[in-house]
Amino acid sequence: MVGKENQKKMNAEIERMKIKGNFSNDSPAPSPLLNPPGISGSLLSVYCNTVVIIFNMMIPESSACLGYCVMFLLLKALTLTSGKLMVTSLTGQSIATVSGQAELSCQLSPPQSAEHMEVLWFRGDHSKTVHLYRGGYETKEDTSPEYMGRTELLKEAFGEGKVTLRIHNISIYDDGQYQCSFKDSGFYGVANMNLSVIAQGVKTQIQVQNSGIGVVMVVCDSGGWYPKPNVEWRDQKGERIPHSSTSYSQDKAGFFHMTTTLLGNNSLVNLTCYISNPLTGEGRRTNIILEDMKGEGPRSTEKDYALCVRIYTYLPSP
Repeated sequence: MVGKENQKKMNAEIERMKIKGNFSNDSPAPSPLLNPPGISGSLLSVYCNTVVIIFNMMIPESSACLGYCVMFLLLKALTLTSGKLMVTSLTGQSIATVSGQAELSCQLSPPQSAEHMEVLWFRGDHSKTVHLYRGGYETKEDTSPEYMGRTELLKEAFGEGKVTLRIHNISIYDDGQYQCSFKDSGFYGVANMNLSVIAQGVKTQIQVQNSGIGVVMVVCDSGGWYPKPNVEWRDQKGERIPHSSTSYSQDKAGFFHMTTTLLGNNSLVNLTCYISNPLTGEGRRTNIILEDMKGEGPRSTEKDYALCVRIYTYLPSP
C-alpha cells in the first residue's frame, strides 16, 4: 500500500516537472541509481530533482537531514566529474642566475592527485627530455645528457596535482621554453613556461687615449654578460653622450663580451659608462674622472692625465 502511494507521488512530481518544462516525453528516463556520463544542463536538473523526489519518499521525515546530506555529496561528485581537466603553468616567466637554480611549476585543474600519472618535463617537440616521472617513480630514461644529475622533482604537493621541477647549476643553455605534460588513461595535457637565464658580468676595464690634438678616446670593455647587455655613456650632469661605436662578441660558453668607444674633446672631465641587463635593469657603472696633473692649460699629452676609476654595482631606480 505504501509502495503504491509513493509511486503515485513520484508520478505526480514528474508530471509537474513536465508542465514546468524541465523535461519532455522525449527526454531519457532519469535514473536515481546511475551517474550518466556527460550529464549536463536540463538533464542534470531532471536527475537531481528526481533524486530529491526519491529521497523524500524513501526516507522518513526524521531522517530527512541525512537524505539531503547524501544528495549534496552526490551533487558534489557530479560537479567534479563534469569539470574539464587541464594543465596550467604556475610560473609562466621565471628568471635564474648562472650557476644558481630554477624552479618551474605546473598544476592540474581542477586539483587532483598526479601520483598515478606520467609526468614529463621536456623541451622542443619531445626531442629533449628534462625529467620523467612514471609508474610512481622518477626515471632517467631518455633524459638528455645535459640535464643528467641536475634535476629533481618536488613532490610535496603531488596529491593536489602540483608538480615542481628544480634545475641545479644553471647554465646559459638552460635558457628558453619548457613544457610540462600529464598523461593518464584518457587524458593528456601540456603547459608551457619560459626560463630566462641571466649573468651580470664579471669585470669592467677602462682605457683612455689622448690623440695629442685635443681629442680623447675612452674605451669601456666588459665581459661575462647574458643576454646581450645595454650600454650608455653619461656626463657629470647625468646627461647621455652619444658613443662612437659598440661591438659585441659571444664566447663558447654563451657569455657576451662588449666594447664601447667614446670620442670627445678636452671638456670631458667626469664620465660614466653604464652597462645593464635588459631583463632585470641591474648592472654595473664605471665612473671615470680625468684630471690635468699639471693644472695648467689644455691637456696636450696622455701623460698629463691622472685617471681615477671607481666601479660599483647599482640597482635601477624604482
